[in-house]
Amino acid sequence: MTGLRLAYVFLFLASCYIQCCYGVDSIIGHDDPYYRTLPCPNPEDIAPCACFYFNEGMHMNCTHISDDEELHQVFHSLIPFPAFRSLSLPTERLTTLSETVFGEVTFENVEIHCQSGIHNKDCDETLTTIDPNTFMKSVSTLRSLEIYISNISEFPFDTIGEYLNIDTFRLTNSPLATFPTINSETLKELYLINNTFREIPAHVLDGVPKLTHLQLQHNNIDSLAKAFMKLKVLLNLVNYSSQLTRLHRTRFDLSGPS
Repeated sequence: MTGLRLAYVFLFLASCYIQCCYGVDSIIGHDDPYYRTLPCPNPEDIAPCACFYFNEGMHMNCTHISDDEELHQVFHSLIPFPAFRSLSLPTERLTTLSETVFGEVTFENVEIHCQSGIHNKDCDETLTTIDPNTFMKSVSTLRSLEIYISNISEFPFDTIGEYLNIDTFRLTNSPLATFPTINSETLKELYLINNTFREIPAHVLDGVPKLTHLQLQHNNIDSLAKAFMKLKVLLNLVNYSSQLTRLHRTRFDLSGPS
């Protein structure tokens, strides 16, 4: 395996030299069905996913994946360079993201979205479970995890604080019934839009001192308790289309740091 990795490194360096001197078309034509941008894996090894290399990073698009098993097979194929800038997944053809689904691969940004559109009936049967350790290989690299349209009613929020660089989390259009307790020294943006929780308990956000953006619109919130007592840098709170009728007087600064 070590020799094979060295061979890939040599090919990557050689391709960079050729691209620099002669242009990318000197390596392979863009009309080739298996067009490969090194250091991406061979396209046939990861199909139906596709890898693209741009802005000095690899990006994996798996929006055409058919089910959980196929996703597992893709990420347990030969992937010489396992550090990816981003990952895109569909929610309507997946049910569970297991602990081992991504093997040794790491990501910086993950987006999981219903590709059929929010009003399509295919989005009624979507991702339901994410294992607490699904993205733990990315504990030092993950910056954002964004899930649009799912059937996730419970999420391992207690693991968010283990990610050393995460700054954005999103779980929207999901049946999340309870506002989560989150502890993270790095989280800055939290989007819990169009879920089903009714209140934000007191002090539940004390563990996210750097939170600057919080969006809660289209929930059933009827009151805000003292949830913002320790948020000194909150810049943007969005909470329209809720049942909110009262806002408890509290001390939180919406002006940001001076």
